[in-house]
Amino acid sequence: MDRHTGSQRHVFRRPCLGVLFALAALLPTLGQAKLQLGGQTLAFAPAHTLRGPHLSPNLRRFEQGIVDKEVLDLLAGTGGIAFDGVATPANGREVAGLSYDANRPDGQRLQVVLADGKGTVTTVTALIPDWQLVPIARFAAKDEGSCVTLFGHLQNESDEKARRERRERIINYHADFEDTLLGLRLFQADALLLRLYRDGQLVLTRDCCDLPKLDGEYILGDGEMKPDVQANTERYDKFWSAVKDRLMPGGEWVHHSYVICDFGQTVTFDLNGQALSLTGDPIWYFWGLDADRTPIPLPQLNGPVSDTVKQLEGINPTVYRALVNTMRYAAFLRHVKASSPEQFASFIRSVAGVGWEPDVSTPTVLIPPPVLAPRPGG
Repeated sequence: MDRHTGSQRHVFRRPCLGVLFALAALLPTLGQAKLQLGGQTLAFAPAHTLRGPHLSPNLRRFEQGIVDKEVLDLLAGTGGIAFDGVATPANGREVAGLSYDANRPDGQRLQVVLADGKGTVTTVTALIPDWQLVPIARFAAKDEGSCVTLFGHLQNESDEKARRERRERIINYHADFEDTLLGLRLFQADALLLRLYRDGQLVLTRDCCDLPKLDGEYILGDGEMKPDVQANTERYDKFWSAVKDRLMPGGEWVHHSYVICDFGQTVTFDLNGQALSLTGDPIWYFWGLDADRTPIPLPQLNGPVSDTVKQLEGINPTVYRALVNTMRYAAFLRHVKASSPEQFASFIRSVAGVGWEPDVSTPTVLIPPPVLAPRPGG
């Protein structure tokens, strides 16, 4: 079954897992395609699908001082990227129709009918390519918010343990982002502020300024171009210059980790000429540990760090655009689902068989260069 159109994902993981685990250990010697992000290797091992706890209810409870199992599961067990917001209309407009027109060019196939409450109805185009639209639509159809995490788990516990001892990171994805280019972009967004160390000292590897390469070739979707690594690196250095004193006052990290999310953020929709206009940006939601090692919110970091990322075009604009589109379009489609369930269900049926290029296998292990290792906690 096509991984992009059916419910069976990672079919290679299903049968005879013992044999597959053995083969996975041999892959480096079998001449398989090599996926790299700068100096970091992206590897493949059978992994679990991500099913994280609900975002907003648990962060609200966390901010009320409640730290129970569900809150801990969200912060330290899942973390990563999570979106569960619902968009709100601007200027009194509502969605009166939603359709997928396969006859239009890719990137212009989502058609939205907006009504302004005064009898004026306008059809606008949502400018989003299929490789983003279809996984986001399927994601929004489910009552789940977690997208991707670097706190994941492998199916083979002993392999996972060995990899963690080598400070490798395990990547898990929501089912609708597994084996998609969008999943690959979201993983990189989550790793944007990953802390790597050499001999206990922080090293800014700048690998996030590039994009993954498969056997030396970039994997690009419709509407994407090869990255300007030099410009991205300059933005990355400006970012750290702007936030280092906030994140590391006195040379010690304030935060333990973060969740990239839409908590407390507002997504709105309107029209801009003949195009659908969406607003709203993700936030890096930081948390730390008190003297008793109990998680606490760090609201003083959220706005400044998130605003700096936005002002610098996400450091890596290709990755940031994919992240922002995921947040905005998921919220928009949840609004349609809530306000017009039948209309939303019809739209989901219309994209059920839609495939897209490029065909991607999402990595499940991040292997840092031998001299570097991620700091525990993020």
